[in-house]
Amino acid sequence: MYKDYLVTGDKKLLEAVKKYCKNDVKMTLLLFLYLLKYKKLYDEGEEITFTDEDILKYGQLIEEDAIAPTGQQSMF
Repeated sequence: MYKDYLVTGDKKLLEAVKKYCKNDVKMTLLLFLYLLKYKKLYDEGEEITFTDEDILKYGQLIEEDAIAPTGQQSMF
């Protein structure tokens, strides 16, 4: 949708992308809160347990990968 917005300039497409992104952030937060409380997730019926240390290590890996390339303009 974002690529279509760039081509057409249709603000409705941009609003749809923003809505999707906001929902994605909300779902990620809810998953994180669930993980902090229950220390487990289920993937295709398999229970995967985590310690607080596991969660912190994974968070550090994500933070390292999250550095955005310079010179990119925000779509918001």
